[in-house]
Amino acid sequence: MTGNPDDGPETPAPPPVDKDAWKLVYFGQLSRDLVPYHPDPPEAPEDELTQAALSDPAGATRGETDAGGGPTFWRVLAVLALAIVSLALVFWRTR
Repeated sequence: MTGNPDDGPETPAPPPVDKDAWKLVYFGQLSRDLVPYHPDPPEAPEDELTQAALSDPAGATRGETDAGGGPTFWRVLAVLALAIVSLALVFWRTR
């Protein structure tokens, strides 16, 4: 130990701070080393997959068969019942 013994223990210098580290978090590049890139090229090009999806007749009608687009009576009734029960739980006072 050199110096005055009343100075207390010596503390190490803080590590250097990267001024641009926030960019890695903000742009989602912090995990770039955690998931390595696949060395092989993709099996099918993206244009081929896009054309196959657009030409699929089952994919074009899949969204139209779901529930008709609007809320049904039973859905509205279920949402109202859920709202009443949740408000009752929030504002219920024990006497």
